This record gives sequence, C-alpha cells and structure tokens, in this order.
Amino acid sequence: MTNLERVRNYISREKRLGKLKSGDRLPSYNEFTEMFQISYQTVSSIFGKLSKEGLVETRKGSGSYLAGGNSLKVLLNIQPTTISVSAMRRLLNKHLANANLHLDFVIRPVQQLADPAVRRRTAGEFKAALSIHPIRVSDEQLPAALLTQFPDYRKVLDNLNVIDGVDYECSLPFNQNSYLIGVNRTLLEKAGWRMEDLTPDFLWWDSFVESCRRAGILPASADYVREGALLFQEFQNLLPMLRPDAAENRDAATALFRTPEGRRFLKIVRDTETITETLSDPRSFYRNGAVFTWRCGSWLTVQNHAPERPDKAVDGLAFLPCRKPDGTPFSIFDQNCLKAYLRPDILPDERLRIWELMKIMVSREFQLDFCSLTGTISAADDILPTEYFWNRDNRCADFFPAKGEEILYPRLFFDMRQIAMFSMLLENWKFYHASEEETLERLDLKKHFYRSCIPEGMLKEEKP
Repeated sequence: MTNLERVRNYISREKRLGKLKSGDRLPSYNEFTEMFQISYQTVSSIFGKLSKEGLVETRKGSGSYLAGGNSLKVLLNIQPTTISVSAMRRLLNKHLANANLHLDFVIRPVQQLADPAVRRRTAGEFKAALSIHPIRVSDEQLPAALLTQFPDYRKVLDNLNVIDGVDYECSLPFNQNSYLIGVNRTLLEKAGWRMEDLTPDFLWWDSFVESCRRAGILPASADYVREGALLFQEFQNLLPMLRPDAAENRDAATALFRTPEGRRFLKIVRDTETITETLSDPRSFYRNGAVFTWRCGSWLTVQNHAPERPDKAVDGLAFLPCRKPDGTPFSIFDQNCLKAYLRPDILPDERLRIWELMKIMVSREFQLDFCSLTGTISAADDILPTEYFWNRDNRCADFFPAKGEEILYPRLFFDMRQIAMFSMLLENWKFYHASEEETLERLDLKKHFYRSCIPEGMLKEEKP
C-alpha cells in the first residue's frame, strides 16, 4: 500500500466513524509525519493530491480541512407519478441524516426539462443535477458527468443490475419497472370469461370483443396523450407474446408485421380505446371502464386506491403474466438510471459529494425504501422479492423473473426512432383510416430504416 493510500484510508475511516466531519481541521503535517513515519515533503505532496481528489481542502496559513463544509445546491429531477416531491424529500432526509454532505436539494418534476428555457436556466443555476430517467434518455444541454473517474466506480457498478449493450459511464442503474397485462377481473367475469381462457396466442380476441360488446363493456384501454405519446409503446409488450421470435426477427429481412400475428396485433390496437383525459375519463381501465390495459407496471400495486391517486381505482385488479404461445414465461422490464450532470466549474470536493450521494441512493437501504414506496424493483441485485413491502406475501410474484427466465427490455428491442415511426403508422391506422396492408407493409419497411443504399463496390475490403 502506498503512502498516499495509507493517508487517504486513514482520513476516510475517521470520516466514516464520525470522528471527522466536513469542515473539520485535520492534524498538522508534522503530526502526519510522526503518525505514518514519512517525511514532511511526502506529506505535503500527498495533501496536494488529496486536494485535487476533493477529499481535503488546504488553506494557506491555516492548515488542512476535511472538504465539504460549504453548502452545495443540487437539483434532483424525478418522475412525480412514481414518487411525490414531498415523499422523495422525506426519503433523502432519512438516509442523508448522518452523511454530513451539506447538500441543499431542489426537487422538480423531470417533465419541466422539456422546456428549452428551463434547461438553459438549470444549466446556469446549478453546479450539480441528478435525474432519474429511463435508459438511453438524456437531458439535453446539461453536461453529463463521467463516473468512471471515481476509484470505486467499478465496485459500485458490480453490485447493480447492468444490461448488456447499455453504457453506464455517466449513470448508475437505479430502479426497474416490471410490466404485465392489467386485468379487471370483475369486468372479465361480467363478459363471461375467466382468467384461464386467456391463452397467450390471443386467438380468442375476436370472440372476446364480441362478448364485451354484448355486455356493454370496453375490451381494453390505453393512456394516450396526443401531443407527446408514443402509441406503439402501449402495445409493444404484445409482440413477443404473439411472435415468440420477435426479438430475433426485428433485424431480419423476413416479415414481422405482414403475418397473421401482425394482423392480430393491428386488430387489438384498433379495438383498444385510447384515453386522452387520463385523470378523469371513466372509460379508462384505471377507472373500471375496460377489461384490459396492455402495459401495466408493478407501480400499480401501491398506487391502486391510494388516497393521492384518485385516478387509479381498479376493482378486482389482477395481472396476466407474459407468456409465449407455447406457455414459456418471460419478463418485460424498463430500467431507470440515476444520471449526474456536473458543470465544468464544480469543485473537486463538490464532485466527490455528488458521487457519495449517488452511492447512497443506489445502496440497498435506500433502494429498499424507495422501491417499497413506489412499487418498483431495485437495480440492486441483493434484494429478495418478498423484501419489498408491496410483495411481502408474494402475491405479486409474477412481476419478478424466475431464475433463468428471459427478460426483454423494450427500449432495447427497437430504438426510439423506430418506436416514433411505428407510433405514427399506428396513429394513421387507428385514427386516420390508413389501410391494413399499407400499414403492415410500412411497419416492416421501417424495421430497417437505418439501412443505407451503399454501392456494392464500396463494401469490398481492399487487399493488403
């Protein structure tokens, strides 16, 4: 162990034990020379390096201090339909009570960053910002922090659930939404059907729709905000159920949509009521207005009939697990990341404090509280399903993949540009009377929108 590591470990240990707090004066250089049996010059060199790391602050003529004594204002962007601002603040206060990080939080809905003027003000107002948002989504105009610069970055990441193909250099896995098909069992039985009748091939769909019409019931609903929704996302979970080879087929030249299963997919889209007034429309699945909703997250386990969510009031709530036509189970997840944005003028000790904050937020203790409160699943890989408050009796076990079970991440299934184009084609089919054949053909065409027409001769490798 080097002398630098010995001194760093000593200061870190004293901080961890509470013997040193941010802003406290450290022993003098002479005391360190005696403590570690090293020269004064070596101590001076070590403290110069620790100062650059942000662990200590050296004041000329005064001595050295444990950094972090000044208050740092931090912006935290959250999804308020997952957790309220007040609940998030209570959670931070609980877990940071003894952290001695001197952070002053401003917590805002992440949707506010959709306004370019707000993004510009944010970049000027805050040295540090954290956002919780889905993988492969970024906040424009905010400079992302490179987390790999922290010595224990790899150790932290090794305790989290990472997804192949996702870059975590600027973010940490935070929590995961698990999706099943939501079922109103009361309405299902009113239409004369049982859960056992719902086979994963959906060959029963047309008969079911007729039963619903006779009973005066909507077969299904999907939330849809015309200005910003991506309609395809609301139905994407159905594809691997209808086509078990969908994951492999999405890049193949063979048809994915111009198939019997693709036609059934379009029929389900056509028969599903789109709800634009998501907070008040009585036709919504979430207001007991429809039998099914296709993208129902585990969050509903805690939000259904909650006092603060009057728009979520499903009676006879049940969930239909994801199954391939042969009955093989699979899971659909959407991972959210905790991403840091740091301005170039942030001080080393301030940068270090943000990293300490991120480590606390992905810790087992914080994650268990956050996920139990929100009905989501932690990205930490050491929490058992029954440790979540909403699954304490294992009644929501279908939201958790069994060992070895296939997990699909829709955001990696098709990229966001493809999802946007698929959504426009589905809108044309559902709302503007585009023909079925044209829609199916263009959906298959847009699977390969990124392929360029390159002359064959330009693809040949030159001989050495």
